[in-house]
Amino acid sequence: MAVSYAGTNERIPLWGATFFGMSLKEVLASVPNAQATASNIKPSFLNPNDQALAKLDNIEIAGEAFSAWFIFNNGKLHQVTLSLIPKVTGTEASMPSDYLSALYSHFSLLLSAKYGNSTSITRKDYAPTNTHLWNTQWIFGLTDIDLNVDKSQLEINYSAQYADDLRKL
Repeated sequence: MAVSYAGTNERIPLWGATFFGMSLKEVLASVPNAQATASNIKPSFLNPNDQALAKLDNIEIAGEAFSAWFIFNNGKLHQVTLSLIPKVTGTEASMPSDYLSALYSHFSLLLSAKYGNSTSITRKDYAPTNTHLWNTQWIFGLTDIDLNVDKSQLEINYSAQYADDLRKL
């Protein structure tokens, strides 16, 4: 994902009370119970140039538990990722496809109710390995919202990936 370089005077909302470009100190002050994370923590979805510098655990959304990861690039917040905490625990555990599909459909419906029609939908399934790569995207103002399934991990990402391009329209 490309990092957007939004103007410093413009506040592009991400998730909750966060905005694109916030410092770690500002994020921790704006998000109750968020905690700074160790610099060596690398969630699986993290791009190589990014750092997950803060996290908020056990957020309940529509009966499901999520962790919010606050992703920074060059010391500035550029993405918030809500990562589903699977109800089944263990290193070998993965969500059954039908349950994952139901969750994806449910959160697509909720995000559509909040942000309107999606701008794109991609759904690829690889039968032999039971691997899923699904994405639905919304653009709300200058904020990009992506609902993703990668294999058996469900995430909702808030970023300003296309902010510069949208301003030019």
